[in-house]
Amino acid sequence: MRVSAVLGVLLAVLFGLSPSFGRGEQVITLSGLPVWDTAPLLRLVEQQPLLPQGIRFAFRPWNAPDQLNALLLSGEVQVASAPSTLLPLLRQRGLPATLLASSAIDGNLKIVARDGAKTLAVPFRGGLPDLILRRLRGDEPEGNIRYTATPAEAMQLMLTGRVDAAFLAEPLASLALSKGQGLSAGGDVCARWSRATGGAGCPVTGVYLAYRLDDGLAPLLESALAEAYARLAEEPAAAAALLSGAFPDLKGLPLNAAFAGLAPNYAGPCERGPLDQTLKELDPLSPVDLSAPIPADAACRE
Repeated sequence: MRVSAVLGVLLAVLFGLSPSFGRGEQVITLSGLPVWDTAPLLRLVEQQPLLPQGIRFAFRPWNAPDQLNALLLSGEVQVASAPSTLLPLLRQRGLPATLLASSAIDGNLKIVARDGAKTLAVPFRGGLPDLILRRLRGDEPEGNIRYTATPAEAMQLMLTGRVDAAFLAEPLASLALSKGQGLSAGGDVCARWSRATGGAGCPVTGVYLAYRLDDGLAPLLESALAEAYARLAEEPAAAAALLSGAFPDLKGLPLNAAFAGLAPNYAGPCERGPLDQTLKELDPLSPVDLSAPIPADAACRE
């Protein structure tokens, strides 16, 4: 065996990777939506913290659950940020994605409304925003809710006067508020969640999931992701710059203002309590089963 081949095997053993890894650079493609949770993934692409281990990060966006399902199954994407309810849904579709981390962001969800609002636009009937809103409202009558296919459509219905309010996440909430029109953000969603569930903190709205990622890569990626998340939680302007660079449609939007008031909270794969509790609270309202256990990371079982 040549010396270079021996060194490749030794590097693979040292870093917990397959022997083929030592023969060249491995590209891991990350994917996400134009929301804050995607910024840490873009930070990994910008800084390439795992290049010394032979890992290069790339990025491509996704915009619909079926598209993400296809990207993961085809191997075009290995890691993605997604709504927390999407992980159990993908697993039910036969795609056993695993949990890398979860995210709860105080200040991210807002009901933007005019005074005396009677009609409300909510994106994704049966999706995460709808389930959270229904859990917050409890036994209150649903009232006049209009469901939309996208968050942007919900915002547009409100701005054009066809509804009085919209349930939005940042940065769309701040964009809508910047238009004036007597709009304001009402209520603290995290506080309402705590009252409704008898718990503390915010609902876990985001997860970082992986599919067909080598076991030896997961700890490296989790560590790099946690560091990127923590840094951007302290640097909202940096998060805004990363997203506007990756998503041209976001350029010119008030991202700095949108992200300045956020308090992101990261939980690693072994810190499952908040995520499990969120899914438990939403499961009775969901059209799909959210109660099926999500397997723990191998390191969590040791």
